[in-house]
Amino acid sequence: MPFALQLYFDPITEGAIRDLWRRFADAGIASYLHESTNRPHITLAGHDALDLPGTERSLTAIAHAC
Repeated sequence: MPFALQLYFDPITEGAIRDLWRRFADAGIASYLHESTNRPHITLAGHDALDLPGTERSLTAIAHAC
């Protein structure tokens, strides 16, 4: 999946999530989260192909509406 729309957290929330990941790993649960180089995020969509200009226009319109 070469394209993904992801939301990232603010630094405080990201730190709290990473702390939970570390605690899970310390407990022997889901250590892959703690060992991952990925940032905590929410994936809204994933696509194999994407109309980049159209997507940019749509996201810009959504951002201006918020």
